[in-house]
Amino acid sequence: MKLKLSLLPLIFTIGSFSTFAADNEKNIIEKKVMDWMHVEVKSVKGIAVRHVFSCSFYSATPVLKHRDGESSFGDHKFYSLNGELEELITPTSTQVMPDVSGCLKSDFRLNTQEDAEYLLEALDTLFASGSHFDQGVEKKAIKGKDGWKLITGEFFDDLSGYKVVTDEKGKIKKIEYVLGL
Repeated sequence: MKLKLSLLPLIFTIGSFSTFAADNEKNIIEKKVMDWMHVEVKSVKGIAVRHVFSCSFYSATPVLKHRDGESSFGDHKFYSLNGELEELITPTSTQVMPDVSGCLKSDFRLNTQEDAEYLLEALDTLFASGSHFDQGVEKKAIKGKDGWKLITGEFFDDLSGYKVVTDEKGKIKKIEYVLGL
């Protein structure tokens, strides 16, 4: 009985050591894999973006290095407003876009075709999808009674793009991405 009790601390020590070794190997593997990855960050610029928005925009693309080269995946947008950095959500369905509205220059007004084309180009710079649905669709701005429709693509048989609601002076009240304009 004494022999069994004296082996107990040894068994716990061996068990603890193997757990420590496994954790250590796990940490080494995690570090090696993390060394394969990096993120490319680029400033998103353009005349239209600078004309319409007061925020700074960035594109972040994760890159994975491997023996045969590199693979990149995803393209995440960020914006800086009042010293705060936030992720810019790319619209995927009909939805209001408060992030974009909050980044508009306070003096930007949407009154003319030229204003609408600047906004269309700025939004396209930020959210260009490259979807096969959008091929062959002419991007254009159409004035309506309560604002503008900025057509950027097609979703099945419907046009898609942005519905921009303005007041009577052209101040933008709401920007919404819409699949069925």
